[in-house]
Amino acid sequence: MQSETKRIEATLSQIDEAWSRVRPGKRLTGLSINGNHVVIPTEDPESVIGSFESEVEAKAYSKAPEHIEELVSIIRALLRDREEAHRGFREIADKVNPAHEDFESQRPVDMRGVISTSRHWCRYILENQSNDLP
Repeated sequence: MQSETKRIEATLSQIDEAWSRVRPGKRLTGLSINGNHVVIPTEDPESVIGSFESEVEAKAYSKAPEHIEELVSIIRALLRDREEAHRGFREIADKVNPAHEDFESQRPVDMRGVISTSRHWCRYILENQSNDLP
């Protein structure tokens, strides 16, 4: 899981780097003298950074850096949530596995610890999951 997280972070860094070169900042859409839909950076209204056949394409291009930034932050939050859930499941497994071995060998089992840890992490995961829903 850790290597997958690093791979995702590396991909996000590449996306950030690529889009930071595409004239960062606010962008406006409008029409050129020829009637083409254009994208103009607010810092330099004299330059055109994209010309498109439709207004929809121009608006999509003008919003792309903001959308990329939003997606990157969502992915990072999801990675943090996944890592937290993984830690919770690891803690549950660390309690359940020895308890299962004790049960199989007919030794006393610390069920209070197993149930308490499982309850804590299940609540945590379910509460965070319901908070993320739209």
